Amino acid sequence: MIKLKNILIEGKIKHIDIWFEDRRGRFYKVKINGGRAPREWDGFSNAQDSLSKLLGWEIHLRSMDDDKLEKAAKQLKKQGIKLTWDDTMDVS
Repeated sequence: MIKLKNILIEGKIKHIDIWFEDRRGRFYKVKINGGRAPREWDGFSNAQDSLSKLLGWEIHLRSMDDDKLEKAAKQLKKQGIKLTWDDTMDVS
């Protein structure tokens, strides 16, 4: 099993991509480095907890909040991690 701290120690997280539903702006899924997210990032609650640990402050991911995500992206960029998000996932 891959642990979040092991990923961070090895410096493997380079890109976090968060997808939200297009109609309601609700969390849909997260990808790490373009691939399937490890268990620690699976589902909005785990992704929210993992991202909060990386940031050092609590961020909520149930619904898309551009301002908070923009703040997080700027902070993560300083750590060498690219954070992207969009609300184009059509689940209909």
